Amino acid sequence: MSITIGDPTSQPHQGLTSALVDSATKLSFRKVSKEVEKYTAGVISASTVHCLLSRVTQDAICEDKNQHESWYKDGCIPPPGERNVSILYMEADGLWIRLQREDKEHYELKSAIAYEGWERHEDDSYSLLNKKVYCHGDESIPFWQSSGIHFDKYWDLGSVNLIGVRWRRCRLGSMQVKVRWDIVLVS
Repeated sequence: MSITIGDPTSQPHQGLTSALVDSATKLSFRKVSKEVEKYTAGVISASTVHCLLSRVTQDAICEDKNQHESWYKDGCIPPPGERNVSILYMEADGLWIRLQREDKEHYELKSAIAYEGWERHEDDSYSLLNKKVYCHGDESIPFWQSSGIHFDKYWDLGSVNLIGVRWRRCRLGSMQVKVRWDIVLVS
């Protein structure tokens, strides 16, 4: 293992970082850090796991910013993705997260999903076809522009009819809820 205990600048093995990121997308941070501490006999602590995941997050945010700047400021648009479909379904939502010890009280984690359709299984469950997910990590770049950059890596968005669902906020008793409003077709 290439982590030097007590050295915050040491770099872990790429396989370890990949495994941590994969685990963090499936489990809570607390479970991931406990498992890593258990498997490494305490050599890698929860704070080390947090630092490693923070580095990966910052790298992804920097890549997002660089791609956005390349597209929208420099005009360097890469060729579109190779998949051509006539219809692409897209959905987006946000999750408000309370922050502790930060300058602001909340952060909205925005995410979008695009898929080509769905298939039904024998047990009446469904799977989305060719699903891609984008998670937005920086408020300094527009969400829809950034998600478009992400999805354009896979699909030729210029040849797609995008189908989305508009949602509208309304009150249901004392609760604020989102309701389906209408379906939008963009040609």
